[in-house]
Amino acid sequence: MRGVRSLFGTMNTMDTPHDTTPLEPQAPAHASDDLDAYLAAVARDDCYRVIRPLGATARAAALGHDAADLGTVTELVQFEGANGAALGPFVRKRIDLSLGIGAAYEELYAAQRAGVRFAHVPHVVECYKTGRELVVVSEYVPGETLEAYVHRVGPGVPVARRVMPAVCAAVSELHQAFDPPIVHRDLKPSNVIVTSGVANGGPALEAEDLTATLIDLGIARRFRRDATADTVRFGTRAYAPPEQYGFGQTSVRSDVYALGMIALFCCTGTEPQGQPTAQMLAAADVPAGLAAVILQATSFDPAQRYESAGAFSAALLGCADGGVPAEAARFGAVAGPMETAQSGPATDPVEPAQSLAASGGLHDGTAHQGRSTSGPAAGHGEDPAPASSEAASDEHHAVDDGRPFEPRQLPPEQTVLIALGLAKQAAAFMRRHHTVATGHVWNALLALVAALFVVTATQQVGGPVDGVVYPFWYALFLTYGISLPVVLGVMYLMVDRKSLACFAPRLAARSRLRDARNLVIYLTAAFVVGMIASSLF
Repeated sequence: MRGVRSLFGTMNTMDTPHDTTPLEPQAPAHASDDLDAYLAAVARDDCYRVIRPLGATARAAALGHDAADLGTVTELVQFEGANGAALGPFVRKRIDLSLGIGAAYEELYAAQRAGVRFAHVPHVVECYKTGRELVVVSEYVPGETLEAYVHRVGPGVPVARRVMPAVCAAVSELHQAFDPPIVHRDLKPSNVIVTSGVANGGPALEAEDLTATLIDLGIARRFRRDATADTVRFGTRAYAPPEQYGFGQTSVRSDVYALGMIALFCCTGTEPQGQPTAQMLAAADVPAGLAAVILQATSFDPAQRYESAGAFSAALLGCADGGVPAEAARFGAVAGPMETAQSGPATDPVEPAQSLAASGGLHDGTAHQGRSTSGPAAGHGEDPAPASSEAASDEHHAVDDGRPFEPRQLPPEQTVLIALGLAKQAAAFMRRHHTVATGHVWNALLALVAALFVVTATQQVGGPVDGVVYPFWYALFLTYGISLPVVLGVMYLMVDRKSLACFAPRLAARSRLRDARNLVIYLTAAFVVGMIASSLF
């Protein structure tokens, strides 16, 4: 496929794109040359024939939705000349400029034109802006997605150890090619193309030439040392780190978080539901060493994660013998049944408070250390500790003697952790069943409630409030200046953003925190105005 690049400079019978693979770094073109190149690129649009939509565009088309409402249209296209000759296929992305994304494609295109060659990123053939879109045409990389590959060969620890070094190498290349680095921000199995050869007819899992290519850099961005948070928050929830949704700025360690989640997917074959825990990894038969590496990579605190994709890859390779790397040992992975059967009882048991913290959702880096309590924790599949058995026996005797059963009171700290764990599971359930269609239903219900509230509030304007009749102007101010903004503002913050993006992508791209801050500022000002007006009149 990469040999197609050279054809752009040799097929003179076609109106072809300009050569994008210079052997020597090129000097910046003159402004008139840039204008000529842009006009030529726009004119070539008519030469591209759409073969089929890809990704989310294809899914939207299957549901009968207008793909343009997504803000990004991805298509498989073919370049056709006037004489009928064809080149391709290529992948063409049309990104709405109002979304404020796609800058990574421009930087990648400039780097490739300057002579930088990438082994794990598609070659960008064209990249230009129209009045409302950023158009990116890149090579089509043959192969299958990592998601399809794992489902084809079957998930498991050997697959993770086989695939992840190649994926980490691809991410490392993207990080190291730019300074400051470009952060992908949407790493997931469907955005990794795996190319593998079958040597001597053996299974694909044993192929020696497995490589990974990163695709869909639409929301990738440069790391900014002076920034405290991302300006736009996107990504796939199952693989995106917490800082990508308002807890800070994404960095190289954010992609490390996604790599840890991808490694978990390779082990289980299912999309992760929330941050992994030691108990969950043990139940999935993930060995303690690999589990500890995954837990460190997916720590809530970015400072607790591996500093780079290369460091994460080295840790994965270092635990191939079943041991727990020294750096990851403090994350306390629990040995699963597979490892217990092979290597005996776990040598790094998790304390009860530590296991509870892992299952409850306190992933701030210190929760993994836990607070020691008396008695060892039972491993997965082992009998409970003797102390627990005696306690259970006492409870049974109490019931048999006719005395009322009094459940043991949990410490407040553990109660909070359990509540957080239940809330986290509920949130994961909602995310798992969330679709654009359910978002439309939710927003429609919010709109209905808002309309009913407006009608009810309007009907009560001027009436007595707690037996007191206020002046009409004051009643109007209380209703339309205070009450309705509070209720409608809260409902707006509850709006599903995926559904809203279909109708108002620019509004959906706004931060909820920013909107909430504006609401608070308005209500504070309105309250002050109301107090002053009531004192004057």
